[in-house]
Amino acid sequence: MAFGIVSQYLREKGMVLVDTKTEHGVNAANQIVAADELYTMDSSRFWKLTEDGSVMERDGKPVSFSKEFARGMVKNTDMQFSTEQSNEIAVRYVVGLQHLTGEAFEPDLRPRDQRIIESTNLILEALT
Repeated sequence: MAFGIVSQYLREKGMVLVDTKTEHGVNAANQIVAADELYTMDSSRFWKLTEDGSVMERDGKPVSFSKEFARGMVKNTDMQFSTEQSNEIAVRYVVGLQHLTGEAFEPDLRPRDQRIIESTNLILEALT
């Protein structure tokens, strides 16, 4: 059901949800719950659509927003990304995020530790 809802939302944004992986667990109330991220570029593949609704292609391949783009840059698991590759990956994620949400990306300029602490506190507050 969720796949269909997300697919419909994305179609309106000019994207198609190709596939996704989900991880689940059982909580203390014995309910099945999501145990990891859902419908992100790290857990799903999204393809851009043209104005007429067909899959947009570049060099014979679908224009895709997922981590597969970054995976394709490395030859083995020990390889490090170059600065240019890191920048290209960051731009692809920002563009993908803007397509998926329909909103302009605004970077969080708070220091890393502050972002982690404040975001963790928001999550904890929501759980209580």
